[in-house]
Amino acid sequence: MSTFHYKDKFGEPLNGVKCDACGFKLYTDTEGQCFGEHMRIAKQNGWLITKEGDKWLNLCPQCKQALEEKKREKWLASVE
Repeated sequence: MSTFHYKDKFGEPLNGVKCDACGFKLYTDTEGQCFGEHMRIAKQNGWLITKEGDKWLNLCPQCKQALEEKKREKWLASVE
């Protein structure tokens, strides 16, 4: 899981989500104790948050789309 922490203008800790593929950061402005809230916000913004094996995978909308296209191309090649 690619969570990162940053501080607001008052120095309070906040949570964000980082794409595991391209490194894009979504600043969710959720407070440090609201851990799951930033994941919910990411999903609402089109992110893919999923567990693969024993690790979490976070993909921004663009990387999520690229992954779906890659899977689609692989499937199409298998049925030809």
